[in-house]
Amino acid sequence: MMTSERKKPEIELFIKASNIDGVRNGACIFCHKWFMVLYQKSKSNELALTVTTVNMKQYPKEIKELTHSQPPILLNEDLAMPEERILDHLREEFPDPEMFASRDNVKKKIENVYSKFNHFLAATNEESEQRAEKSLLYELQTINNHLAHQMTNYLCGDQLSIYDCELMPKLQHIRVAGRAYKKFEIPHALSYLWTYIANMYQLDAFKETCPADQDIIANYRGKAKSDFIGSPRAQEALEQPTYTLDTPNIPGIFPGILPTKTNGIDNGNHHHQTSIDISNYGTNSSLHSSNSNGEDEYPPY
Repeated sequence: MMTSERKKPEIELFIKASNIDGVRNGACIFCHKWFMVLYQKSKSNELALTVTTVNMKQYPKEIKELTHSQPPILLNEDLAMPEERILDHLREEFPDPEMFASRDNVKKKIENVYSKFNHFLAATNEESEQRAEKSLLYELQTINNHLAHQMTNYLCGDQLSIYDCELMPKLQHIRVAGRAYKKFEIPHALSYLWTYIANMYQLDAFKETCPADQDIIANYRGKAKSDFIGSPRAQEALEQPTYTLDTPNIPGIFPGILPTKTNGIDNGNHHHQTSIDISNYGTNSSLHSSNSNGEDEYPPY
């Protein structure tokens, strides 16, 4: 007797559309996070995924009334969930200890980088900008040092996790909007972080879900304090979208190949510290110091 193949669950994800053309996926970091997670689940044939972009300038009433909240919204058959309920639902419906790992130590290391980036963009004078930039660099170094200690391709191991899907959209905003508004570049000395970024750029779950550079830049229009003007909005809609998915030419940085010993990081004794010279970041003082326990200390924001 032949048995029919089990039908894959049908999942629909509503995400914010581009503020430029109202059609392609926009630059919402929360939408991007869940798009990555569900793309990976779809690629592994665990579910059938439909992604619908929502023009927030003309927010359809029938979608708004699903949860009375903004996207991301997940629809599983007749059950609609706002962003704060998606993780619990996916953990229950699609158990995956790798993807949905609960790691408080990882969560703590990545939770502040985006807020520090926003402080940096919003800085209105040289002093506050220097201080905010130091705080952002500290968060990036913290992530770099975690990756150095892990010696794995991703934050929790060699499998993609929810924390990677949370962090990488933020790093993309830091790269693209940071360069546009503040001429900021992630320091090349953070070699483990750059290897991580290079690995993520090879991943379909990131490449196929990444918003255009123009949408990321437009996301901070009116929020970032900068002399950057950008294209007029009418022209912006006509521009071919571009995507920053390459890495600088840094010696020893190759996708899938972890650095062996960089900037004082010794993989033999697992005591990992990275110090970067921030003399080019508007101050002559050193960002890096160590306390009596050998732990990194930085000036708080």
